[in-house]
Amino acid sequence: LTKLNLGLGFELVEADKLYLAVILSSLFLPTNFGPGQTLFPLNPPSWSLFYELVANFLYAITRRLLNPVVLVGALALGAVILAYSAFKLTHLDVGPMGGIKAMFAAAVRAIFGVFFGIFLFKISNFVRMPALASWVSPVVIGVIAIILMAPSFGSFNWVFDVFVIACGMPILVMLAARLPTPAVLVKSFVFLGFLSYPLYVVHVPLYEVFKVLCDNQAGWYKAFGGWILLAIVIAVSIVSVKFIDEPLRRYLIIKFLA
Repeated sequence: LTKLNLGLGFELVEADKLYLAVILSSLFLPTNFGPGQTLFPLNPPSWSLFYELVANFLYAITRRLLNPVVLVGALALGAVILAYSAFKLTHLDVGPMGGIKAMFAAAVRAIFGVFFGIFLFKISNFVRMPALASWVSPVVIGVIAIILMAPSFGSFNWVFDVFVIACGMPILVMLAARLPTPAVLVKSFVFLGFLSYPLYVVHVPLYEVFKVLCDNQAGWYKAFGGWILLAIVIAVSIVSVKFIDEPLRRYLIIKFLA
C-alpha cells in the first residue's frame, strides 16, 4: 500500500496514516478536513457518496414530515443557500475539498439533489405527465453533454452552477423520466443502472493502481490499456454487487425489516 501510495496521481497520504485512510475510505468517512485538503485522498469521488449518505440519513429521520408542500419550502430554502454559497465561493465545484465553507456548500449541493429527487417521486403520485416523444431523448442527452462540456464563465461561474443544480438538471431528470424506453434497450439500461454505483465507487482507485503497475512497462499497453482497465472496472463492479452489496442488503432487510 505504501509503495502504491507514493506512486499515485492524486494527493499523497502520510505512510503512518495510510491504513487508517484505507479503513475510513472503505466506510465512506473523510480522511482529511482541513481547508485545501482532499476529503478522500485515496478515492476523491467518494465525496458525493459521503454527502448522499448524510442526505439519506436526514431523509430517514424526516420522511414522515415530507409532504410536497414541506419539500417545496425546503427546496426553496436550499436553493437560496446554494446561491449564497456559490456566490461567496465563486463556484460550487468544491465537493472534494475540506474546510467548513467548502464542506457546507458540498453538503447543501448533495442534499438538495437528493431531496429534489424525493420531491419528483412524491408529486408523481398526484401529477400524471404523458410520455414524451422519442425525439426528445437525443435532445436531453445533447443538453447534458453541453452542460458537461461548458467552458468557464469567469465571474459568472457561480450563476451557471446554481442554475444547473437547482433548475437545469432537475428539469432534465423530469423529462428523461417521461421518455419511452424501446423494448430492445430495456435490459441494456437495467445493466447500466446496475453498474453505475459500483463503477463510480471503484473507477478512480483501480485507475490509479493500474497506472502505477503499468508504469514503464512495454508500450503495447498504451494502445489497449484503456480497454483493459474498462474490463477490469466492469468485472470488479459486477463482483462487488453480486457477492457483497446484494447479499449484505438481503441480510440487513431480513434482520431489520422482516
